[in-house]
Amino acid sequence: MPLILSIFDPGSPGHDGALIVQKGIFASFGVRLPVSQSGKLSNDYGTRHQAGMGLSEKTDALVLVVSEERGQVSIFYKGSLFLMQTENQIFERVLSYCQIPGFFQQTTPKKQIRKAFGLELLGSLAVAVALWITIIAGQGELLEKVITIPVEYTATSEDVVMTGEKAKEARLHLAGTKSDLDAISPSAMSVKINLAKAAIGKQTVLISEENIRLPRRVKLVDVDPSSVVISIAKLTEVELTLKPQLIGTPPAGFKLVSVIAKPDKISVFIPSGKGGASFKSLTTTPIYLYGIRENTTLFCKIISPPSIQPVNKHWPDIEVVLTVQPNSK
Repeated sequence: MPLILSIFDPGSPGHDGALIVQKGIFASFGVRLPVSQSGKLSNDYGTRHQAGMGLSEKTDALVLVVSEERGQVSIFYKGSLFLMQTENQIFERVLSYCQIPGFFQQTTPKKQIRKAFGLELLGSLAVAVALWITIIAGQGELLEKVITIPVEYTATSEDVVMTGEKAKEARLHLAGTKSDLDAISPSAMSVKINLAKAAIGKQTVLISEENIRLPRRVKLVDVDPSSVVISIAKLTEVELTLKPQLIGTPPAGFKLVSVIAKPDKISVFIPSGKGGASFKSLTTTPIYLYGIRENTTLFCKIISPPSIQPVNKHWPDIEVVLTVQPNSK
């Protein structure tokens, strides 16, 4: 039984091959069957049916193919396809094949052969159906999975800004089939909080399936946090001083005489009210003085919290001129 079940495992070596049973014994496993080259079958039929046609073209075998998608049994014989509509049609076709001269020696009356063979055929079909239902049920069983994805805040209008702490991640508790859950990639997902219509002030935004793009058959069981608290402030234009961020001191024997930033002030938007009152100046990226022995000009970036935005849309580079002289003896 484990060997038969492995055929339905995509990671099994025998997944794309056939299992040959000869006189009640597993004779070969993972066998590659000859696919039809005649072009008789349309592209609507998959590899399984193409192999069934190929076998019937190269051998005198009667080939039965079961389609789990169509729920139909097809019979291939001598390069021809026969679609079976009822169990009785399958029985009659197989029995007719078994009565071909030389197929086997009839040592019992025809009625007994028909009855015995009918029972064997029905039993085989029942086992095949039960096996397939077991496999499908296993793939379709509902499972649960927990993943962590980032929270993204989008579409704020130009004259407002989000202030304060904000949730950066959310843990999703999902339910779905194994195949659907395995197909989910947390790195390609996020919780999207649209701030386009957010009002000024503090408010709570619920996290639901509307904020997350989930596969159609995957359900959101729970999310942590279930909501995020955001604060939206109106922006006010002000002018802030730029201060170069100096680290360390010049080498022994040298002293820093002056530091000039160009420009030394910049127009920005800051949150109105208490949220923006604490902002008096901005700093540049660090300037390390340890190896500076002569006058030097550097270009630095501005370090700014997310709630401060430049009036001109882009932060300019800041020219910092350092004047260094030897110490007087």
